[in-house]
Amino acid sequence: MTKRATYTAAVEAGTTWSFARGESSKKKNEKLDYTVDIELSDKLSVMDGSVTEFELDAIVNAANQSCMGGGGVDGAIHSAAGRLLRRECAKLNGCNRGEAKITKGYNLPAKYVIHTVGPISGGSKTLHNCYYNSLSVAKKNGVRTLGFCMISTGVFGFPLSSATKISLKACRTFLEESKENRDAIDRIVFVCYLRSEKVMYQKYLKYIFPIVTVTKEAVAEIKKQELEAQAKSRSDSDDNDKDSDKDSDKANAEDEDLSKWAPKRRQYY
Repeated sequence: MTKRATYTAAVEAGTTWSFARGESSKKKNEKLDYTVDIELSDKLSVMDGSVTEFELDAIVNAANQSCMGGGGVDGAIHSAAGRLLRRECAKLNGCNRGEAKITKGYNLPAKYVIHTVGPISGGSKTLHNCYYNSLSVAKKNGVRTLGFCMISTGVFGFPLSSATKISLKACRTFLEESKENRDAIDRIVFVCYLRSEKVMYQKYLKYIFPIVTVTKEAVAEIKKQELEAQAKSRSDSDDNDKDSDKDSDKANAEDEDLSKWAPKRRQYY
């Protein structure tokens, strides 16, 4: 069964998102400041599932340097595509980290597979190049829709939060670089196999590909409303607990009144 990516947005463009994150990182108080561009934001989708299930022009494989298959998503793609993919990969002469190469998709719903090799543990620039070069290869081969899995966050150990931001920024950089690049790509799907991956994309997508204008004052007001809602929820829960305790006490009292008429039971230990 195949999946098709859909994403819609209809908000007036031309405004700016400016928001400083308050979480710890190597760059303290990192500021993400991106102009709202609905045309760009409309090209992005975040979806659940396995990248092997998506019917797109191409999917991106988090490969190893041999490009001959391995574990995780790499192995899943080779398994789903069939042995002809491995045969074609043998002619690629491997792939360096940060670079990207393309093959046919064979038995996959996708027409092509773009193989890219991510860094181990660190190497932000290399990871950025994985996404950027994959999009470049897609453009050169007429690939207009493609799906990315997470790159380097598995056994390669790249931090998920950082990898998510790098992937989004790399895609934005490529699309904004020229009108030719923007027009070459219709859809980029970030396929999330794990719930943690989807949570990260939902967290950072709205900063790097914003579709609405949000000020610090608006964020503060939203947080205030959330705290008030949480407080009300706790209060309602406490009231319900009190009512429940009253009902329980009444039921216990009735049980005590009837207990003297109940037959005596011997307990065996």
